[in-house]
Amino acid sequence: MIHCRAAAELITGYIDGELTADELAALDEHLAECPECHERVIAERQTKDLVARPRQPAEAPDRLRRRIIDAIFGKARPADSTVPKLAPNARVKPLDPGRPTLSL
Repeated sequence: MIHCRAAAELITGYIDGELTADELAALDEHLAECPECHERVIAERQTKDLVARPRQPAEAPDRLRRRIIDAIFGKARPADSTVPKLAPNARVKPLDPGRPTLSL
């Protein structure tokens, strides 16, 4: 039977279905006897599921968008002007080394 240290090295492969038959049998045997490692498998599975969930892009508050646009373009715009809403995939791409522009 394997020990906890060896089991810990196999857990990611276990969750991803990448273990050999021998590794799988050894880890299954260990997990049946070790509640700590069994809990680790549960936690790793939950973490993987959480990370894999699709997420909706969050929209930045107007004040933050205004600060970003001011930082990029300066304060040439009146403070009360409408802050443009950018597409979720908007990126800042430099036009030339000294002047960045927004790509929408």
